[in-house]
Amino acid sequence: MEERTYTYARGHFNWEVTAQGVICLAIAIACVFEAARGVLVGLMVVIAVIGAYGAFKTFVARAYPHSVIFGDGFVEFECYGKRDRYDFEKTHDVRVREYPSQMRLYIRMDGDSFLRGRYWVHAQWFDGGQELFDRLVDLENTLNPTSLRARARRGGGFVDLSDGATPLKPKSKSKRKRQ
Repeated sequence: MEERTYTYARGHFNWEVTAQGVICLAIAIACVFEAARGVLVGLMVVIAVIGAYGAFKTFVARAYPHSVIFGDGFVEFECYGKRDRYDFEKTHDVRVREYPSQMRLYIRMDGDSFLRGRYWVHAQWFDGGQELFDRLVDLENTLNPTSLRARARRGGGFVDLSDGATPLKPKSKSKRKRQ
């Protein structure tokens, strides 16, 4: 398999990731100053924590990759010059939560932590977005085939009633006898 790089559209990345991270940081700083002045201290602290978390995810944890690279036996996520590479033979646990209507995915790679291994991929803004979406969903199916999501995607665990079998009827929770 040849190496394939999927890249976030520059304008969308600059606005949806970078600008929003800067806005979160500015809100956090402004709220800290307002709390120090005694203005609605409790509310300002809560908003500052939320803003700081948004900036942290963007600039420290780099949870929004600018590019995703699939190669022969690996996947790599890159954001702001930091690359996290996962070799398929060494990766044992991949969790992909997909949101197909928005072409978004939340991916937790093997050994994820607060600083590495958790990624939000907005596939609709990547070149080859549908292909990227499908490959990332298939990644969990391939590397973690026994997960509940992978089994549900394959149709495993569902009862096939096409052969005329009748489903079990749930027991009534009513204590009254029916007549």
